[in-house]
Amino acid sequence: MNTIMSSTADTPCLRVFVYGTLKRGGANHSLLNDAEFAGTGAAWGRLYDLGSFPALELSPIVKYADGSPDFAVDVARQVKTNTIPLGEALANPAGTWNRILGEVFLVFDQETLTRLDWLEGFHNRHDDLYTRTLVPMFTDTGPKPVWVYHMREPPKRHGKCMAPYPDAGGVFWPVLGINPIPPPETGHHRVFGYGSLLPEREIRHKDTAPEAIWRGKALLPGHRLALTRCSKDRKGGVADVVPDNQFAVWGGLYDINDQELGKLDKREGHPNAYQQQKLAVWADGQPEALTKALVYQVRNPASESIPANAAYKGLILDGARERGLPKAYIREIIEALPEAPQ
Repeated sequence: MNTIMSSTADTPCLRVFVYGTLKRGGANHSLLNDAEFAGTGAAWGRLYDLGSFPALELSPIVKYADGSPDFAVDVARQVKTNTIPLGEALANPAGTWNRILGEVFLVFDQETLTRLDWLEGFHNRHDDLYTRTLVPMFTDTGPKPVWVYHMREPPKRHGKCMAPYPDAGGVFWPVLGINPIPPPETGHHRVFGYGSLLPEREIRHKDTAPEAIWRGKALLPGHRLALTRCSKDRKGGVADVVPDNQFAVWGGLYDINDQELGKLDKREGHPNAYQQQKLAVWADGQPEALTKALVYQVRNPASESIPANAAYKGLILDGARERGLPKAYIREIIEALPEAPQ
């Protein structure tokens, strides 16, 4: 039984990056039953396929701390990095390095950390096969220091260096094989909703798309959520997805028929206020489940964020919680959207 504790901004935890058998659906994922899925992440490195598991060689990036067997010690080490600017540390390193894609989990207790260290053979000794290091990393909620297990010595003699997958934006080890979700049926269009289209009551409105088919939550990589347009109807800023390779946007996928897509276009103000873009998204945040979807983006976005009306922001929050988006994304991105004074 999963006994994940409830996380808050002040809950002591370690951010841990996993890229192989610890990922959701992987053979060892049960070791993370008491951790919280916080979304996806990416680090500069090279990934090697060793057959039954992958091995990571990190690029020569900034290293903030070495891991220890003690949960509390490593929480303190992670906290020390919270005010460090990460921009330069995440710059593309010289040489042939790739963005290695994986998942980020919040670990809340010593027992879970001990299980992970045991699996990776990390005992804080100089002869360990793997080590655990705190490094700057791309995450859905922006650059963060994250703990990652990686080999002390590059496994070049033992495995094949993996190449980037088209449209995925990096290299990943597929736990369940490459498994894109089937395209929509004839006469339907796949749409990615990330703001006011998330709540069931909104998408089912008679003037929107009451026959829309929900396909599950999804991730739009390489973008960030922002309020870049002022809406008279919403009495404040409204949501947009802005290209930004250091973030990603969570939302949901719908299959919408031809007739209702026309109504949705009208609601979204396409093509004047918003415009449609067909972009690659990952079903359930998994790059191996890549699909293409229509995404509404603001046509002439403001350069600065426009505070949202409380009711509109509340609508997005309701939809995000209803659709089961990651709690860390809700807390760090949606709840942090600027709100207009009442």
